[in-house]
Amino acid sequence: MAVLFLLLISFSAGEAHTIRALVGDDVTLSVDTETSSDISDALIDWYKTDLTPDVVHLQGNGRIIYKDQNPAYRDRTMLSAEDLDRGIISLKLFHVRLADEGKYTCFVKSRGKDYSFKMLLLVGGASSPLTTIEHFNSHSVVLGCQANGWYPQPELSWWNADGLPLPAVTMNTIQDLDRLYNIFSTLEVEWESLRRPLTCRVHQELFDQTREREVYYPEGGRSVWDVTHYVNARVLCEVFMYMECQHLAKTLAVNNSHRL
Repeated sequence: MAVLFLLLISFSAGEAHTIRALVGDDVTLSVDTETSSDISDALIDWYKTDLTPDVVHLQGNGRIIYKDQNPAYRDRTMLSAEDLDRGIISLKLFHVRLADEGKYTCFVKSRGKDYSFKMLLLVGGASSPLTTIEHFNSHSVVLGCQANGWYPQPELSWWNADGLPLPAVTMNTIQDLDRLYNIFSTLEVEWESLRRPLTCRVHQELFDQTREREVYYPEGGRSVWDVTHYVNARVLCEVFMYMECQHLAKTLAVNNSHRL
């Protein structure tokens, strides 16, 4: 579910303010003209100078002017009519992309007065990691942890139930065409170790984002449980199939011996 970031700023022309949002979220860039009066008929131009064309949202007399709007922002922006009645300009940007990061300027012309506001939008990315079983035998299992769509580059680590770090077998990070980072790591442990939760943790400091996934094999149970809100079906299925296959192999061996 997208999260709405709302920041109300009131400052003089020339000052800039930094706000942060995550990829996929909705963010509201809001400035106060301090007129406390209706400016719904004003000429309002939100633009980003590193774009061609540079128009993010252009509105006059309460109507959106699409002619010069950059195609990347088509159907992704909206001004709050309620806020305009109070002299506040709130631009809602839907489904934030990494490319939306940068400096924005809001120019307002109303009743013979000009206003200019600037801000810097920083965009990050984060997602919950997924755990998998890459390889296994009767003694040990190689767990995998994958986290996609992070920005800036995150750190991935493994932890045992006592809060101690575990050494990863592999750690690979790639950056896709959208500049988002995908990170994958493996950890080899004995089956016995999974009787207590192991944690795959992904952290990004700049946006203070942390996502975790815990996996364990409860004593006497028949499957691996993911104790976060999201269940990794592949882990469940692969471990369940492994245990069932072991049971089936023993059954077939006994049946075949009786037939000989």
